[in-house]
Amino acid sequence: MKSLAIPGLTLSMDVPRVTDGALAFDRMLATARQLSTALGGLLVDAQRAPLADAMIEAIRAKTAELQQRMRDGGIVPGSTRALRLFS
Repeated sequence: MKSLAIPGLTLSMDVPRVTDGALAFDRMLATARQLSTALGGLLVDAQRAPLADAMIEAIRAKTAELQQRMRDGGIVPGSTRALRLFS
């Protein structure tokens, strides 16, 4: 493993499919930070720029906003209906 070079690792979350998007995002972020530390890497955005705390907060807020819009439309995130609609 020590001789392997990993140019990047992408973690993603399917927002409509989780019940608590902010919590799922926080768990994913914690995993990303652990991997980054273990592999000696950096957390970056899609353009490979370092991921600032402000950007992380913006992503968390957008996740919560999207899930609230789903609820407002009568679709509970993570529900059977959401899983069918967003499969």
